[in-house]
Amino acid sequence: MSEIRRPTLEVRANGATLKSAIAAKVISNNHFAADRFAIQFADAQDRGDGCFALPESTVFTVAMRADPDGPLLPIITGQGDTAIHDQISGVTRIEGRDLTALLQEAPITDVFPNQPSSEIVSQLALRHGLIPVAIPTMTMAGRYFQGETSQIAINAFGRFATEWDLVVYLAQCEGYDVFAIANSLFFQPALASLAVTRVLDVADLIELRLVRRLRLSGTISVSVKSWNAKEAKLVNETAVSERISYASPVGPFGTSGAARFTIVRPNLTREDAGRVAVSQASALGRHEQCIEFSMPGETFLMPRTSFLLKGTGTDFDQLYQIDMIERVFGLDTGFVQHVTAHTVSTRIITLAEGS
Repeated sequence: MSEIRRPTLEVRANGATLKSAIAAKVISNNHFAADRFAIQFADAQDRGDGCFALPESTVFTVAMRADPDGPLLPIITGQGDTAIHDQISGVTRIEGRDLTALLQEAPITDVFPNQPSSEIVSQLALRHGLIPVAIPTMTMAGRYFQGETSQIAINAFGRFATEWDLVVYLAQCEGYDVFAIANSLFFQPALASLAVTRVLDVADLIELRLVRRLRLSGTISVSVKSWNAKEAKLVNETAVSERISYASPVGPFGTSGAARFTIVRPNLTREDAGRVAVSQASALGRHEQCIEFSMPGETFLMPRTSFLLKGTGTDFDQLYQIDMIERVFGLDTGFVQHVTAHTVSTRIITLAEGS
């Protein structure tokens, strides 16, 4: 690339800029897990920053930009988990997670009245000072807990250890996604693909790895088995995922036979079992064909966004959705990012008749 880049890193603690920050790494993901960060500070005791002595409740915001003319965009906001000070070099490293960590460390101690999932998530978010951005759901969440109507018996049955476990389970039941951006907690329908935000050419990348998971490159069969206690009958539903087209059916990446998976869940109706089977078959199919690449750092690509790859001359030239981005900013590395992404599925999923 011929353009001269002058990237910038800014770290704020409770809104105040820490001028001693010299390096940072931020991992943003799309896996029902907290985003993570690690920040390095030069010895700042004589300048008043005192990074090693900051209180546990300190909220850090890491912002980056590729060029001084561009906007300085926040990449992550979160609290520190660990502070490590190297007495010889004088460098302090603080590691932490985004603000979903507040729910991850909060044990379930309540008896919740029967409410829609979105109301439960909003209630938990507000409890920790987060702004809930929850798209309303209609199904009473008690239906997901074997028909409990007076309460969602969380701790009593030991199904969930933390509030985050509950939120993730509700998201999976609803077909939703849940994640934090700054101090807002989002609970919204999971999107299989978004509008293309960028076109990436192989020439734009530092390195590129094309990954095909051989076991998933043919037919995928997912069976969900359950015993429905209310109806006193066995439930068995199977979803089959098959490619709509395949550019190179024979060759080093080829495979034969179906990849079969079985899931056992308690007390599902036939409709619920079918929904779970279709959801899991879709998730498996998305991860058959993936790419991993490194490129100069920027702030435009984010998990849950899509981009178009071109320039490989293979069937990997297609649309991808981002799973994880690791951004690294340092004196030795400059500003680079490492990305993993999966193809937007080119499969068709059907429920097997008579399953």
